[in-house]
Amino acid sequence: MTDEFGNIRPFANDAVRFDLEGPGEIIGDNPFPLVGGTGAIWIRAGEQAGQVRLAATHPQLGKRQVEIEIGAAPPEAV
Repeated sequence: MTDEFGNIRPFANDAVRFDLEGPGEIIGDNPFPLVGGTGAIWIRAGEQAGQVRLAATHPQLGKRQVEIEIGAAPPEAV
């Protein structure tokens, strides 16, 4: 998680909630606590390619979002 200046906040260990809009789904725990100001999530692609909007919300640092272009998953993987 970064502050308004783009600096990683290593002591920001509160839980972060992720929201995803578009043809995909979040895999794993949500929300989850950061470790040293960092964390990771996985996005599973759906049957359609497209753009997803991923938003992360932290209780003190607010909300940040990013748009990601994803490809379609092979039919046998969906």
